[in-house]
Amino acid sequence: MADSKLTALTETTSPATTDDVYVVTTPGGTPASKRCTIANLKTAMAVMSLLGSASDGSTRTYTANNTWRI
Repeated sequence: MADSKLTALTETTSPATTDDVYVVTTPGGTPASKRCTIANLKTAMAVMSLLGSASDGSTRTYTANNTWRI
């Protein structure tokens, strides 16, 4: 499958949180192809969403035990 186009692969309509997705890290610098579980992607997206919504200029830090420090 390494030589298959992404658009040629079969689509899943019910992915599990343990499924992998394809990501490219640092596309503007030195790109690297990697995999990420959907669970980790969901966590990262939630963190980015919350950090992006901080309009008061405060710093928010996400910790490993799913808590926020302001």
